[in-house]
Amino acid sequence: MPPLRDPSWGYFFTDNQFFRNNHSNKNAWCIACLDYERNRLKSADIMTVSLDGAQPYTDDEIEAQEVKRQAEAWKAEAAAKPAPQTIASLMTPHPHFLTHSRSLPGTLYTSQLSSPSPSTLSPVGTPHISSSLFFQEPTSGSSHSGKKQRLDLGASSPVIPIAWNSGLQEEFNTDLCRMLVSTKSAWNLVHNVELRLFFNKWIPGSVVPDLRTLSGPVLDKEAARVEDKLKQKLQGKKATLQTDGWKNKAKQSIVATMASVDFEPYLMRTHDTSAAPKTGEALLELITSDIKWSEDKYGLEFIAACADDGGDARKMRRLLSNLLPWLIVILCWAHQINLIVGDYLKLKAGFLDCVPQAQQVVTWMNSHSRALGIFQDHQRQSLMKKVLALIRPVITRWTAHYCSLRHLLDVKASLVYIWKQYSALMIKSAGPKHEAKAMAEYIREIIYSEAFWFEVKM
Repeated sequence: MPPLRDPSWGYFFTDNQFFRNNHSNKNAWCIACLDYERNRLKSADIMTVSLDGAQPYTDDEIEAQEVKRQAEAWKAEAAAKPAPQTIASLMTPHPHFLTHSRSLPGTLYTSQLSSPSPSTLSPVGTPHISSSLFFQEPTSGSSHSGKKQRLDLGASSPVIPIAWNSGLQEEFNTDLCRMLVSTKSAWNLVHNVELRLFFNKWIPGSVVPDLRTLSGPVLDKEAARVEDKLKQKLQGKKATLQTDGWKNKAKQSIVATMASVDFEPYLMRTHDTSAAPKTGEALLELITSDIKWSEDKYGLEFIAACADDGGDARKMRRLLSNLLPWLIVILCWAHQINLIVGDYLKLKAGFLDCVPQAQQVVTWMNSHSRALGIFQDHQRQSLMKKVLALIRPVITRWTAHYCSLRHLLDVKASLVYIWKQYSALMIKSAGPKHEAKAMAEYIREIIYSEAFWFEVKM
């Protein structure tokens, strides 16, 4: 006699095909999940047809006609009853908790779904799911005797989430676009399975747009809105033109222009000049074009222009002064001060020896995890009650050397203490090699030197 089939298999569908290379187990899918996903896709299809007039995705002619019929009904209902919607008003008990009944032993599912009367229809005419959808513990007098009751979540059950009207969906798309831009997230995040499951679970009725829609029409509309707002803010204002060039990560030569209005910079345009000649004449043509574009688009009145002292920029400034003699053309003093600081650090003055020595201390401490751990633990236990990092200066970051020396002074007490208290342990953390121990002893001598700290303080 063959073994009895477990009743729980009634909740699953199988195509009687073996699972991959497994010749013992067959493919199986949760019936409730399949029904739910089918209804969700149908709901999205209906809303897409009602909003955009697109063709249904289904190949079944009868199903396609039903989708079109419901879409037309929803559009007519929305036109007849224009009521504002909010996210809060759409939050109904989600149908997904009806699935996976076998994972909740001893529970009887009871669904009380109200009929779609006029008072319970949403503004787009979808069936209303009553708030009396709940789990009910079986009673002793129940005819089910504690057995689980399978629910049919097919087309006969109105479990389709409430669809949004076009205005609310459009607002949702715009806010989602802003969120991705502000968090610097990739556009293909909207195709992430977990993100779509999250929205389906917590915001029923919302349709996450395709990345081509989000990065296309939605982004274009939002960019136009920002530009219109900027036009109102900059119209008729006097401005200073600023320009600078650099190479991005893709090794492209980029030249950007900005307008400084009331001490606030606004990006105007960026240009890829990788294939263009790096001459003063080419840069002048680009700058004059951007000046005219900014005046026409934002109504700005330029009274000054600013650029660095590179070869092409130097010639461009001279040519621009001849072309527009009423324009004040000046050097960028942020660049100039940075060059002055660079020249200052190249001097052979003795007190500047503290700069490379400070970098050696920072690099050594950050490169030895045990020594760094002792240093951080002492900071937590001291009066500081917080850990300050040792900053290794980067030449491309302005004020980086100053911030590095400033932080080094802030943690002087902790550095001196741990090297005096745990000197042998700190040297041991450098490793067994003689050269490594010699370097650790050199770092110790720097930290012990009062002359070093005096020069850093200067």
